[in-house]
Amino acid sequence: MPAFRDAFELLTSLQSATTRDDLMDQFQVAAARFGLPAIAIMQFASANGDGQPTLVGVRMAEDVTRELGTLRPSDRLLAYLQAADRPVHLAEALASSSAANVLAEAGLDDGLAMPVRLPDSRLGIAVLLGEKVDRDESDVLALVALVQTAVAQLGHLTPEASAAAMLTPREREVLRWTAAGKTADASASILGISVRTVEYHLLNAARKLNTANRTHTVVEALRSRQISL
Repeated sequence: MPAFRDAFELLTSLQSATTRDDLMDQFQVAAARFGLPAIAIMQFASANGDGQPTLVGVRMAEDVTRELGTLRPSDRLLAYLQAADRPVHLAEALASSSAANVLAEAGLDDGLAMPVRLPDSRLGIAVLLGEKVDRDESDVLALVALVQTAVAQLGHLTPEASAAAMLTPREREVLRWTAAGKTADASASILGISVRTVEYHLLNAARKLNTANRTHTVVEALRSRQISL
């Protein structure tokens, strides 16, 4: 695990990020030093932490991202995340989740989750996943500092980056085909992914952009210059 000096350098790298993508890249590098290379910052739909969370920033394999983004309200992992009021270990909740098989195949059988207050004052959760390794109290404290620094840096990004929730490259790709008039079936065929995955990306983009339907989502993505025709 990183020494204190190394942890300080990791915090400095987060503070130097100037875009959301750069921040998430630096955050992933930092978390990976603690054996937790899969990371996500999620925002809950309501002030008390209820509802399906939206992925504000993520660095995980696409299938893992899809599983986390479509957890059912009854899923133990989602319930565990919603109830977290301090840093919590996730091994038991991960094993009992409907996403357990996908997570296990990705080598993600342990992790930490901690509640955060996002720049817009909404309640969120940071999730860091990886393999089971021994982490002592100093490691957890360093990870808390990393998470807090990453979340704080979200509020200090450039106006263009913070004007709207940033879409992932795949979400932008799906929206570009939607803007071109393609159905979910056609987009899935073009991109070589399932229709369910296309619909997941459209749903997550709508949540991020706070839009009512696909046309509204495309318009907002164009307005915020995240896609172009």
